[in-house]
Amino acid sequence: LESGALADLSTSIGYDPSRRPAESFWPEDWAQTQTAESAFRRSAAWYFQELALKIGAPTYRGYLAHFGYGNLQVAEGSDEFWLDRTLQVSVKEQASFLRRLLLGQLEISPR
Repeated sequence: LESGALADLSTSIGYDPSRRPAESFWPEDWAQTQTAESAFRRSAAWYFQELALKIGAPTYRGYLAHFGYGNLQVAEGSDEFWLDRTLQVSVKEQASFLRRLLLGQLEISPR
């Protein structure tokens, strides 16, 4: 939302099986059009992979640096840096991020 890649939580992305073929481990409710809200609730990874491409690596790295989150490793054109362990985040960094998020200390919009 902060990057402008989504208008709001109801922004949908249509599921394209030719682009993202369903894997055997996918829950049934992944292989369908998702909104940001439904994708988050269902952990539908493909939706966030599409967003990663739309947002772009430089923007992601900028947010990660601003938040002090992880090793900033986001390869250009990558849509799975958080899935393939390229982006490494310590437990301490994760806890710090969540604390600052909940306290409103990240200088991002409350929405």
